[in-house]
Amino acid sequence: MTGRSALITGGSTGIGLAIAAALAEDGWDLTIAARDQAKLDDAVTALSTGTNTVHAVSVNLAEDHADAVIGQHLDAHSGLDLLVNNAGAGLVGPLEAKKAKALDLEIALNFRSAYRMMQAAIPALRKAARQHGASYIVNVSSMTARETPPTPPPTPPPRPRSSRSAAPRIRSSVRRGST
Repeated sequence: MTGRSALITGGSTGIGLAIAAALAEDGWDLTIAARDQAKLDDAVTALSTGTNTVHAVSVNLAEDHADAVIGQHLDAHSGLDLLVNNAGAGLVGPLEAKKAKALDLEIALNFRSAYRMMQAAIPALRKAARQHGASYIVNVSSMTARETPPTPPPTPPPRPRSSRSAAPRIRSSVRRGST
């Protein structure tokens, strides 16, 4: 048991769940935040090792709930050593076809929620850094952060390996104390 805790947004599936699993394996206490309660329940079961505490928060981060999510994490774990901003949406398609509502959703979830989560977490992360020598923020993004595909691919691409490869790299960085 590390005595350290992490909050992972988008932590019920995919890359977020893989990161949470790697941290759980190392004994971290966790809060996972996502919209789907059933997926959160499954993730809590999968992430509970018997030596850690896993707390789930069902929340739509496209709306500003950062203070509440951080507050729930602190109520459950008393401190915050690692914030992983992983929640996001990628709505691909021709630029001219994107509706303002879809753009607003992407900005709210992919940018504003991560920004607000960092703002809300900073006091707890500073406290953890004073106590343990370091604290961390990891912001997960996608290829569409660099380039928006003009149209969806004709066939689904192969499943990306990132969910398997990102988690060990993040875990290794946290163990080494580097980011």
